[in-house]
Amino acid sequence: MDKQKKSKKIKILVGTVLVIAGVSVAAVTANKVIENTVKSGTVSVESINLQLTDESGNSTKNLSSWDPGDVQTVSWKVKNSGTAAVYTRNKLRVYWNEETPDNEKVLYLYPANVSKSEILKDIAKGENAEYAIKAEYGQITLDDGTEKKGYEYELFGDILDGSEMTGKSEEVNYNIQAFDKTTDDTNAVEDDVAFNLLLSPKTSFLYGKNTLTIEVVTEAMQCTEDGKEEWNIVSIQTLGN
Repeated sequence: MDKQKKSKKIKILVGTVLVIAGVSVAAVTANKVIENTVKSGTVSVESINLQLTDESGNSTKNLSSWDPGDVQTVSWKVKNSGTAAVYTRNKLRVYWNEETPDNEKVLYLYPANVSKSEILKDIAKGENAEYAIKAEYGQITLDDGTEKKGYEYELFGDILDGSEMTGKSEEVNYNIQAFDKTTDDTNAVEDDVAFNLLLSPKTSFLYGKNTLTIEVVTEAMQCTEDGKEEWNIVSIQTLGN
């Protein structure tokens, strides 16, 4: 690999996330993964095994850098180990730890069943790209008041059965139906979540020393007859080297 290519590598850093009074706030530190389980009555939900994998399916959890044009799969599992059925949703946050050029988008999220070759073909269409998942590029405010540029995707997940409340489960299809490959599950009490993340082939060398933090906040709400909406944070995970 030549010196010019090395200079464009993007590093992935680990962070931690604190939960205070039910509100999530982020703080960049090192080598920590917080997996909190919130129990309320008969609800017990956990989010586990957040990881990055390469095109061959090999874990790249200790990945130190990406080259422009690289595609990695971000995945995790949400499991209901309680007695009540629950609705689930996930907030996927991807943000730069350093200053970045204004309004320049270089990261793109795709369904996991869209291959790298299909993603690169799609992103080459520019504004006519069909399969990238939309999110505004903007400021994410951290607990110390600092702001980072990045993306937040709100992803509603499966309805998961509990051990005593069954027949409520409902699968959310994260995949694009135009492609044969599937990454979706059919488990009534677990949800396998996966998405591909592209670093644009057009990423400027100005990003060469920049680093990313990837964070997943999982929330759950018990299925109730009155339909009262009470979401609780059940797990927060961060990923990096």
